[in-house]
Amino acid sequence: MSYSLRVFASLLARCEEWGYIPHGSNPARHIKQNPHRVKHRPLTVDELHQVGATINEMQSDGKMPATAAAILRLLLLTGCRRAEIVTLKWADIDMDEACIVFKDHKTAKRMGAKKVFLGPAGMEIIKGMAGLQIGPYVFPSREGQGHLSPQIANAWWNKVRAEVKIPDARIHDLRHTLGAKAGAILPAFMVQTLLGHSQPSTTSRYATPLDLAVQEKAHELQDDIAKALGL
Repeated sequence: MSYSLRVFASLLARCEEWGYIPHGSNPARHIKQNPHRVKHRPLTVDELHQVGATINEMQSDGKMPATAAAILRLLLLTGCRRAEIVTLKWADIDMDEACIVFKDHKTAKRMGAKKVFLGPAGMEIIKGMAGLQIGPYVFPSREGQGHLSPQIANAWWNKVRAEVKIPDARIHDLRHTLGAKAGAILPAFMVQTLLGHSQPSTTSRYATPLDLAVQEKAHELQDDIAKALGL
């Protein structure tokens, strides 16, 4: 309900801006919304092992394509947003430095380019997809035009979580999983850099010199998750 109200209020506000309705006539602004609760549901260590085993089994049995398995594993290893991985381009990957450099991302206007370090397991996944390269995207659509649909990633995650019996774990919680592990061992400003958050903005502006430290911790975190995934 709160989401629908926010969308409705936004639409009416735009109508005011464009002159379709009188300014100040938006009725939605006077309706009190329910408190917005941010969902945060990282996977437990046991669930992570089960997810890894399920992905491996489904892929080896031919029930999951290599592209879907690679996407889910990269989401867990990097903590990237779903759209960042699904729309990943080969031009975004720096093979020499073993990292992904996102110049255009959710918080780019505030933070600039976002660097995501890849550990050995992450690089193996990328190299595996390189053998299937047919265009600019790492995960192209079946037709080879454009990238794979984000909804396909959701569909495969839904199958995995159904097998593991964790129906409340959303695909975005794969990002929360790395974030939770990072939060347990890293200072807040390093977690912010690792996940590409825009706040607190003052701290993030000075995070660039810490690339090497973040890279080392990113590799440690990814090695941990890679072992659970059986990589």
